[in-house]
Amino acid sequence: MMEHLSTTPTLISDWQQNRYLTYPHCNGFSRDGESILLGQLRANCAGIYRRHLVSGDIQLLAEFDCPAIGWIAFDVALAADVVAVIVDQKLWILDVYGSHQPRCIYEFDIAPLATWDFLEKGLQPIPSISKDGQKVIVGVTLEWGTRVLCIDVTTGSVEQYIEKPFWLTHAHFCPHQESWIGFCHEGAAESIHDRVWGWHESLAPEGRVLFNQKAKQNGESLCVGHERWCFHEATALVVAYGRGISPFGPCGLYRVGPDAKGQGELIRESDRYWHCNISRDGRWAVVDTTGPYDADGTGWDNSEKVSDVLAIDIDTGAERWLARSRRSRQQTSHPHPTFSPDGSTVFYNQASDCGRYCRVLSVPLKL
Repeated sequence: MMEHLSTTPTLISDWQQNRYLTYPHCNGFSRDGESILLGQLRANCAGIYRRHLVSGDIQLLAEFDCPAIGWIAFDVALAADVVAVIVDQKLWILDVYGSHQPRCIYEFDIAPLATWDFLEKGLQPIPSISKDGQKVIVGVTLEWGTRVLCIDVTTGSVEQYIEKPFWLTHAHFCPHQESWIGFCHEGAAESIHDRVWGWHESLAPEGRVLFNQKAKQNGESLCVGHERWCFHEATALVVAYGRGISPFGPCGLYRVGPDAKGQGELIRESDRYWHCNISRDGRWAVVDTTGPYDADGTGWDNSEKVSDVLAIDIDTGAERWLARSRRSRQQTSHPHPTFSPDGSTVFYNQASDCGRYCRVLSVPLKL
């Protein structure tokens, strides 16, 4: 039986502000855990705001012309109040506190790709910054494949980590062991049979597939995605999307890692999970869903734009319903739940009825 947490969510922002959380595998909190950073979309610009979680005080950190993809993602260093953000082929660094102006430390020359008609050509929109705020990894999409670059924040020097002849995205540091980088083979989940990868300079210099998705009997593949590294160990969580999307099961939340030889461990079976995240102590996971968790059907069946937010006990696999949210097609209006640094609270996005606006809410993990 599903455990229900009966409480009223707390509003962190409202529809008019149109604010949202950063991407799930990125950090959106200050080092002291007292403030959360939120993106904001306006008609012609995109901003990053810092909100104090107790006082509610708001400060604009930076504002940019609205990028071509329509939104911005950012990542805050876990042990330094330094933020990385990518906007239209430029990597910017800014500070969580203080009044320092954003500084551009890297710009990708898009000119050689100008004739290639693809939305995400060039510098990919989601950066990953190291704990100490000294390095940023970025993906670069080229006509023939993808490169992952590491950029030194102080000097601006660039080191290439890996390149692959396919569309590679979601490159990010493993916060427990930063020598491991995670990334994914991007594309339609139905046709990608090697989604989750890891890279290590000496242990996996050409990259290594971390999750064997294929069924032994017929070669069909689980449809998986939205992977993210854990904080407490060098493993990652990944969602196998429900039957109706995946051709077989069990579907749900899996744990994978470099030492598991591609064999994922099923934490909780479900045909509704979508995005996932994990608390910093590794005790709890949180997911959003592709429809009401208690509705008939699998995957997107009977979804009605509903996305529930569920907590999962990593040790027992027990589920706890936290909140009912609403999604839209916009990237920033996916719920994308995330834990506060102390693990006591879950934050999530909610789309407006029309789907054009977003607000952020929070709910305690326990009463």
